[in-house]
Amino acid sequence: MSSTASKILSSIGLCLLAIYICWAMMMPDSRYSNTCGEVRVYLTDSVSRQFVRTNEILSMMRQNDLMPNGIQVNKLNTEAIEKLIASHNLLRKVVCFTSPNGDIILKLSQRIPKYRVIGENGDYFVDIERFPMKVTTRTASYVPIVTGNISQELATGEMFDFVSYIEDDSFWSVQIEQIIVNNKVVKLIPRVGAHTIIMGGLDNYERKLAKLEKLYTDGFSEQLGWRDYKEIDLRYEGQIVCR
Repeated sequence: MSSTASKILSSIGLCLLAIYICWAMMMPDSRYSNTCGEVRVYLTDSVSRQFVRTNEILSMMRQNDLMPNGIQVNKLNTEAIEKLIASHNLLRKVVCFTSPNGDIILKLSQRIPKYRVIGENGDYFVDIERFPMKVTTRTASYVPIVTGNISQELATGEMFDFVSYIEDDSFWSVQIEQIIVNNKVVKLIPRVGAHTIIMGGLDNYERKLAKLEKLYTDGFSEQLGWRDYKEIDLRYEGQIVCR
């Protein structure tokens, strides 16, 4: 082959390569050319609780113009979707991502109620992360109840620690049915007996309850038990007053 022919073929090859490169740059990446598919909502803990419904989540997305209808996958704002859905009071964790076929996957974890507050300052649950969560017809849970005049600061602070102590104690977890707060005085309603336990403040509650447990197990006799009293007062240092 002559040198002239070689140069012509080489020039044609370069032209074809240049044309291909230009075409490739103009074409969108096939991985991102698909439009978004369905929104699929998964409650990771739906077996134990179902406070949130799929239609609620989809409605939130519609109202905030975040439904991905006709949007290309690479233009989907998953961060904005996560931020919106995470604002739902009954959810503790939200993860949003796309599947290989373009579906939008939402994995949701619901909040877990620890106890319920019913009082002058509202009716709500406190979850296991100290977060106040609203009460709905679907959030019915068998949890301890705290009633009376209790601030949200107290409910998510000292009261949270106190309820945790009771729940973790093998003796008191089966004894206490209700906690009442009135003018910062804490009272306990036991499951057995008609008496009320007056704690006073929540200071030194471990020592107060240890003293009361000893009275329950060692101090009361069969003839003179706690059923004979209306109040057991733990507010006094070094003694328990029974009335």
